[in-house]
Amino acid sequence: MKKNFYQHIVTVTEDAYLYYNAFSDNYLLLNHRLHSIYQNNTPEKIKEINPSLYETLIQNRFIIEDNVDEFSITEYKKLQKKYDSTLYHIVINTTLDCNLKCWYCYESKIKDSILKEDIIDSIKKNIRLKFELAPYKELKISFFGGEPFLNFKCIQEVLDFAQEFTQKHKIDLVADFTTNATLITKEQLLYLSNFKCCFQITLDGYREKHNTIRFFKENKIGTYNDIIHNIHRIHNSIPESYIWIRINFDNQTLNHFSDILKDLEDLNRKKTFLILRRVWQLPKDSVGKDILLESLQNSLDAGFFIDYYTLSRNELCFAERENQVLINYDGRVFKCSTIECFDEKHSYGTLQPNGEISWNINALAQKVKYISGEECKNCKLYPACLGRCSQKKSKKQAIECYLETTNLSIDEFIMYNYKLKNLWLSKF
Repeated sequence: MKKNFYQHIVTVTEDAYLYYNAFSDNYLLLNHRLHSIYQNNTPEKIKEINPSLYETLIQNRFIIEDNVDEFSITEYKKLQKKYDSTLYHIVINTTLDCNLKCWYCYESKIKDSILKEDIIDSIKKNIRLKFELAPYKELKISFFGGEPFLNFKCIQEVLDFAQEFTQKHKIDLVADFTTNATLITKEQLLYLSNFKCCFQITLDGYREKHNTIRFFKENKIGTYNDIIHNIHRIHNSIPESYIWIRINFDNQTLNHFSDILKDLEDLNRKKTFLILRRVWQLPKDSVGKDILLESLQNSLDAGFFIDYYTLSRNELCFAERENQVLINYDGRVFKCSTIECFDEKHSYGTLQPNGEISWNINALAQKVKYISGEECKNCKLYPACLGRCSQKKSKKQAIECYLETTNLSIDEFIMYNYKLKNLWLSKF
């Protein structure tokens, strides 16, 4: 027997040591005596000295068989997720136009761009064709843009078809929206109440700061109150709704973080979750670590599950999955939604009238050939993180690793995730 390579120790106090095993995603809290036994003895000796501790270490995979290759198993599980066919995920850019003009937006807007009937018809055929070739158990349709609710007619047409198709074939259906939440109407919510829906909605800080960044183009009126109002309307109108509120932050926003939490305090914590992301143009060291940790703790104390680059994501980024596709309003096909331009240069193929996708095999080959290097193999967190973005790696773009992005030490990051997992287990 041997000790698992992918584990890290956080010294909490003089008599408390938190162990994290990224290979099994398990935590152990040991006192100084048990910590000393584990650190200073071989697995065989631990079994002799303290059989109970040994059994706990075995159950949680801190001690494993000598022939277990942790890295190879992690790579194999990664491939399993990559080629899993139980879920078919379609991302649809209903438009690349937007009713807002946020200064930090990385996408090139195209005025009056809209998903036309012929592309909608091809999407329907693609859903059928994919199921005929490799039956899936769940269909997830994500509406993206631009602002998808500028073109609700096409959303409704796609979902009407998908609902009938999935009910006929006994497939689960999820409708997913990345939206600024300023255009949602009562009638639309009534329609969506018949679906299982997920929403990602962004706030650019507390009320005053948000309104200086995100406002209506026509009259310069801020949108914070409208967004908060519509978050509550979604929460109260759609029985199966799950809302991820993304908060883009800088130091100023973190200093007013309690104001945002107050505006969300009445929301169901089993349906509403937070995402915390530094404004991407700011260097990571421009944000104070103390105020960041305080904001994370305040969210946990308020009962919110908060995603600040969590460990054990369990799933690959959707763009890494083979059974995923992004269809632009013009029929061009992509994989990732976080690209600067949905043009021919970044495209991986084209949706054909019969529903088939004509793939650019050379472009796909560049994307999939990236294999995790030594920096990932030797990182204690790798089995939980699963490595850097292959999309950016294939295009030779610089990208920080998961931990580097957080501006936290590995100890601070593990402690945050430990608290997060305990909160999750207590709720679900």
